[in-house]
Amino acid sequence: MALTASSFLRMGLLLTAVASMALGVTSGLARIGWPLADWPSALAGQHGPLMMSAFFGTVISLERAVALNTKLSFVAPIISAASGLVLLLLLPASLAAGLAILASMLLAFASIEVLRRMLAPFTITLFLATLCWLIASLTWWLTGIPATATPWWILFLVITIAGERLELTRFVPVPESATLVFYGLIAAALSGAGLASMSPRIGFTLMSVGIFGLAIWLMRFDIARHNLSQSGATRYIAICLFTGYIWLALAGLFGLFGGFETSHRLHDATLHTIAIGFVFSMVFGHALIIFPAIARIKISFHRILYLPLVLLWISLSIRVLGQIFDNFLIRQYGALINGLTLLTFAIVLISRMLIRPSAAAYQPH
Repeated sequence: MALTASSFLRMGLLLTAVASMALGVTSGLARIGWPLADWPSALAGQHGPLMMSAFFGTVISLERAVALNTKLSFVAPIISAASGLVLLLLLPASLAAGLAILASMLLAFASIEVLRRMLAPFTITLFLATLCWLIASLTWWLTGIPATATPWWILFLVITIAGERLELTRFVPVPESATLVFYGLIAAALSGAGLASMSPRIGFTLMSVGIFGLAIWLMRFDIARHNLSQSGATRYIAICLFTGYIWLALAGLFGLFGGFETSHRLHDATLHTIAIGFVFSMVFGHALIIFPAIARIKISFHRILYLPLVLLWISLSIRVLGQIFDNFLIRQYGALINGLTLLTFAIVLISRMLIRPSAAAYQPH
C-alpha cells in the first residue's frame, strides 16, 4: 500500500479519535470510582464529550469525508479531532465545545451537499442526525455541562446508524407505509429530546417511544435479519447488528420507566445499553467495512472476532444487573470489563489486519 498524504491524514485522524476513545473509557472508569492516574481522573468530567463527540464525531465525519472524497470535506473531522486533543491536553472545555460546534456545522453542510446529489429517505435521515450533533455541541457550549447535551449526542448516534441501515433497505425493499413509520419514530425521538428541557418526564418518554420503536423497526426490516442464516463475515455482522437492536430496545424500555432522567436509578444502565450495547455492537460489526474504507487496510474475518462480542454481552449484562439491583460493586466490575472488552476488540482487530484476507464474494450487510 502506497502511503500518500491522504493516507497519513486519514490514519492520523483515526488514531487521534482512538486516543480520545481510550482516554474516554479510562475517564469513565475513574468516574465510576476506579483509582487511576491523575490524567484520566482529571478527564472524568469529560467522559461524554470524549466518547460521543471527539471519538464518534470524528469517525463519522471522517467516514463521510472519505465517501465524498473532497479536500473540503476533511475539514470537519480535522476540527473534531482537534476538539478531542483540546480535552486530552486539559485545555478549557469551552474551546473543545466551540470546535465541536464548528465541526458539526461543517458535517451538516457536507450532508446538505449529499442531499443535493441524492434526495432519499436515508440521506434526509443522516442530515437530521448531523443536526443532533450540532444541537448537542451548542448545548454543551452554552451550559458548560456535558450531561445536558447527552440526549442529543445519543440521537446523533442512533439516527446516524438508523440512516445508514435504511440505505441498505434497497436490497430488501420495505413498504412505503413502513418508511412513513420510520419517519414518525425519528420525529418522536427528536420532539422528545426537544421537550425534555421543559418537561423531562414527557420529553424523555416520547424520546424513549421513538428509540424503542426504531429498534423494533430495524429488527423487522433491516437486511441483517435475513443474513443471520448466512455464514462467515456476513453472519457475524448480522449478529452484531441484531443483538445491538435488542440492546437499543432495552434502552427504550428503561427510558419509558424514566431511565433518561439524570436522577433515575436506571440512568447509567439506560445510557450504556445504547452507548455500549447498541453503538459498539455496530462498531464491532461495521469495523470490517469502515476501517478498510478509511485506512485502506484490508481486514480478514475470523471467528475470534466473536470473542469481544460475547465479552461485550457479558460485561454489559453485569453492569446493567448491578444497576437494577443497586449493587455499586457489580456496576464497577461491569464497567471495568466493558473497558477490557474494547481493548480485547482492538487487539483482535489489529491481529486480523496483519493477516492477508482470503477472497470472498461481497454481500450487503
